[in-house]
Amino acid sequence: MGTQLTRDGDAVQVHSQMSTLLNECKKLGPVQVKDKTFNLLDTTMNQTSAINSAREITAKMGGDTLVLINRDVTNLGAVATVQGVAMRCYKSN
Repeated sequence: MGTQLTRDGDAVQVHSQMSTLLNECKKLGPVQVKDKTFNLLDTTMNQTSAINSAREITAKMGGDTLVLINRDVTNLGAVATVQGVAMRCYKSN
């Protein structure tokens, strides 16, 4: 299960950290997702679902790139939290 990506969300690149490659990108704002997938057997799936939600939010903000700042899994893996920054690197506007 988890969050399914739309076409726009699927187009959002994910970077695991800020780098000089992103210097020319426009920062659009922070993104925070708390995903309660409740899949106790697969915490990786919970985290992937949270990242997918963050990609969808980034796309809705007009971004094409998500930089992950923090990832955390709590409550025995039932809740995944993702914090990041939505950026526009390739789209014009």
